[in-house]
Amino acid sequence: MNSVYIREADQSTLVQILIEILIREQIIKPEAVHDDFTHYCKKIITIMRERMKYVGQITEDAKYFFTDEFDYDWAAFDKVLMSEGAEDRLILCREELKKLDIFSVETTEDVIRNLSEKLNIKAAQFIHPLRIAVSGVKGGPGLFELLEILGKEKVLLRIDRTLNQIQIRKQSSK
Repeated sequence: MNSVYIREADQSTLVQILIEILIREQIIKPEAVHDDFTHYCKKIITIMRERMKYVGQITEDAKYFFTDEFDYDWAAFDKVLMSEGAEDRLILCREELKKLDIFSVETTEDVIRNLSEKLNIKAAQFIHPLRIAVSGVKGGPGLFELLEILGKEKVLLRIDRTLNQIQIRKQSSK
């Protein structure tokens, strides 16, 4: 199924194909498929649809939707997260995101824009470290849509995991 067909295909068909791929690749077990998971996959298809050339690309390029133990793009990690101030900005993001009662595209974007304005630095100085922290890669779907889909708990855990990795990399570079 190429990108033209993907854009024209019924969303429920794409969700079903994605679930079949996830089971076949043993990313999930068949018993993990329930209404909540199907709804989760629907959200993923919605934000990834325009980027996909084939449905299986999601498991290749966006494995971070299905595991918290994704690999980092270490070149991007070092360039973005090991740069001066990145760790502090990630800590600030975590502190502010933790305060949110509603974890949506709008509220997460407001947090980042407000931090940016408050510290008088470009929003990108928060966005890039946060994207790598939650996905392991520098590209992908819109950050705020990604944050909403992953949810507050996963986002905070992934930021913590990344902060730990920053410390490990600092220690190993001494």
